[in-house]
Amino acid sequence: MPKLLPRLLIAVLLLLALLPAAAWLLFPWYAQSLLDLAIKDKPFRIEVSGVDLPTTSGIGFRSLKAIITTPPDGCSNEAATYTLSLTNGNISWRLKTPNQWKTGGFSAQVS
Repeated sequence: MPKLLPRLLIAVLLLLALLPAAAWLLFPWYAQSLLDLAIKDKPFRIEVSGVDLPTTSGIGFRSLKAIITTPPDGCSNEAATYTLSLTNGNISWRLKTPNQWKTGGFSAQVS
């Protein structure tokens, strides 16, 4: 048992180090799923493709399409659909202080 404990501890520490690295490397594959969950039951849809690996300054993408559907109004019985397409962009953030991560007080820029 005493020989097993150090090996088990090393395995757990290695797993804890590899989990964030795996999440970072696999981010481009599950980014669309995260967006779908975040805007579930909203009157708009966001489709993103060609997502790059995130960096400390932002996330790049090949194309981003926002589709907004407005409900029918008194003038028209049909819903209007608007589409915005961006290509080869980067969503970046600039933090003035490290505390902004904790408070959520940061702004994103799309370029």
